[in-house]
Amino acid sequence: MQLWDKVKRRTVYRTGRQNLKNQVLFVSFGGSQVSDSPLDISLELEKTHPELKLIWGVKSASQAVPPGHSKVVVGTTEWFKALAKSRYVVTNNNLPFYYRKSPGQIYLQTWHGTPLKRIGNDILENKMSAAYNNAMAREGKYWDYLISPNAFSTEILPRAFAFGGRLLEVGYPRNDRLVNSTESDRLAIRNKLGITDETETVV
Repeated sequence: MQLWDKVKRRTVYRTGRQNLKNQVLFVSFGGSQVSDSPLDISLELEKTHPELKLIWGVKSASQAVPPGHSKVVVGTTEWFKALAKSRYVVTNNNLPFYYRKSPGQIYLQTWHGTPLKRIGNDILENKMSAAYNNAMAREGKYWDYLISPNAFSTEILPRAFAFGGRLLEVGYPRNDRLVNSTESDRLAIRNKLGITDETETVV
């Protein structure tokens, strides 16, 4: 299987990084989830840019994606094609070690939290593995945009990731629903949880 993966990377991926398609590839936590800021971005693009094909990289074919979105299983031929041909890539974590940005491709890194612990280059005495350090150094160079959730993160993330692209201090898209939810949304969540007493406060 490892040999076949190498063959696919060489024949499908490396030779296919041209003639980009008008599509977006979303990857959340390496494909283990369909969640976090990539999910909220995909749902917004579904409404505002119907001309884009929206594709999810997933670990298992059984994983559910939003209705109307496509999915490709990480490691398959379809995955390598999507990784090579998508004009836009949106993820909240590092992509696999073999990723190389295609010419003209735009890579949006949302990341996935406020750095209350040391990450990347900020880890004391560089105690992480060589593979981790190499991944951090490589990844930051590919990102065109990096989302920052707050001013605190804006001070830390570029340094930690050796990022020199455009930083977007716009808050995490995953949190938009917390401030944009309507009363009907609130009631629907309460009903789903079986909470019918309107005097009961839920946190």
